[in-house]
Amino acid sequence: MLNKKRIIIGSDGAFGICCEHSPAEGIAVVQLTEQILESCKDLSLGKLGDDISESSDHLEQLQWTIQPALKKHIREASQSLNNLVEDLDLYI
Repeated sequence: MLNKKRIIIGSDGAFGICCEHSPAEGIAVVQLTEQILESCKDLSLGKLGDDISESSDHLEQLQWTIQPALKKHIREASQSLNNLVEDLDLYI
């Protein structure tokens, strides 16, 4: 079974990893994160380009048409997820 990992990088610099995993695979996520951080140390702004507007000129905001019933389900799912997060106890 393939275990796909998606690296998500926001325009504000926030980033994350999205993957399906079991607790036993947590080390793989840590190793991937460490590898990414090490790679970032090697990058300089000159290699990436000084102006990000060159690529942002091609960006286009998508417009979505969502039916009222779907919008209601999304709102309910969002509230359900918020309730789960509020009830989460995380100890490290």
